Amino acid sequence: TSIQNLQKLAIMSVQTEESVFVNYKDVTKYLRFNLPCKVGKLNRERMYYFTGADAIDSLMESKWAKKPHSKGMFFDSRYTALDFCALLLKERLIERCEMIKLDAEGKPEVKQKDSSKAKKKDVTGSPKPEETTKRKKVKRKYKFEIHGKQHFADLDDTLYFWRYNPTSFSQFLMGCTLVFGFIGFNLAPIWPDWMRSGMGMTAWIMCAVVGFLLLLTVARVVLFYGIYGVSCGRWHFWLLPNLHEDCGVLESFLPLYSFQTKDKKKKKKKY
Repeated sequence: TSIQNLQKLAIMSVQTEESVFVNYKDVTKYLRFNLPCKVGKLNRERMYYFTGADAIDSLMESKWAKKPHSKGMFFDSRYTALDFCALLLKERLIERCEMIKLDAEGKPEVKQKDSSKAKKKDVTGSPKPEETTKRKKVKRKYKFEIHGKQHFADLDDTLYFWRYNPTSFSQFLMGCTLVFGFIGFNLAPIWPDWMRSGMGMTAWIMCAVVGFLLLLTVARVVLFYGIYGVSCGRWHFWLLPNLHEDCGVLESFLPLYSFQTKDKKKKKKKY
């Protein structure tokens, strides 16, 4: 695997006079679960990205940089931490990516010249009030792509994402819960009466929650198209707009609603 290859490279390339080296597997796991990351999507798959400077800072704040250990080396400077991150990039445990800004139509933005920006301003140089209100309503959209030049840099504007996704402790607990839950469900004939009645009530509550979510999904679509048809396509009203988004449970119910007005421009047909 990549971790084993990384360990071999570390033993061969990073050794001291006392033949001690850092346990690169432990350092990689520490960096994977303690490095502050943001969530994005690359090729419709969730990925966790970070900046090169944050990775170096996290290594310099770790226990391997504070003092030397008897079983491993320590990062004495940012250059040694940079070499370690370069090894991660070489073994494809991380990969460099770039963030591309998108416009309202989902296409990459084209940088405007200074002359076009100057036309949008008044004589005093301040933007128009109508433009400022429109800018506040528009949400920025981004797209991630793999960068053509794969090298590690200690900079704030270079982005990298993790390809190394080991099993976390919470995922291990969830797996054990599913296994033991399946075994316990098969032992239902020998359950006591109080446990059977409790599971029956739990099943009815879960069915009620699922039914409520299904009714809510249908109701919000009917409400949207009802208001959309009455307004001839001008009013876009969504109840619980983040209900089906890729976010947390509490974030799915916030905000309560979203309302937008869109003016359709009539296009003349050319004959």
